[in-house]
Amino acid sequence: MAVGVLSLAAPAGADETVLRRNYLGGLIGGSAALQFVYQHRVADPLLLEAGGALLGPIGNFSASAVLEPLPRSPVIPYLAPGAGAMYGCGAGDAEEDPETGEVQGEGGGCDGAYFLVARAGIAVPLGSGKVKLSLDGGFWYGRYPWSEKRIQPMAGFGFYIPL
Repeated sequence: MAVGVLSLAAPAGADETVLRRNYLGGLIGGSAALQFVYQHRVADPLLLEAGGALLGPIGNFSASAVLEPLPRSPVIPYLAPGAGAMYGCGAGDAEEDPETGEVQGEGGGCDGAYFLVARAGIAVPLGSGKVKLSLDGGFWYGRYPWSEKRIQPMAGFGFYIPL
């Protein structure tokens, strides 16, 4: 068995289901506000992650590369750089004045946030690796309608089920 950063020998009794190629799950925070995610293991330490959610007039999308340098460990550290976008659309409060026909107030519209994301965290396979939970922190860097900030700290929680 080769021992190195990219391929570590599994500890005695470790279940190889943690190295499944495909996962389906969800994220709260992390690379977006709330979304479903799909992960595909490209190589032993590298997964590609794509996620999104459409919730009526709001939505978000993201893509990340997830590097798990110790994928067979009972606690799996990871780094996940990526990019994301969120948008929200509203009806607004515009009304037409019946006498003049002029529109007063603001009409509906959409606004969005576009950002790069950097996450670092840990994942823990539960039981025989049937479910993997993750907890991470990091930041978004980009354009946000709710803040003048260009850097936004974030935290995230995820769950993944191997396919």
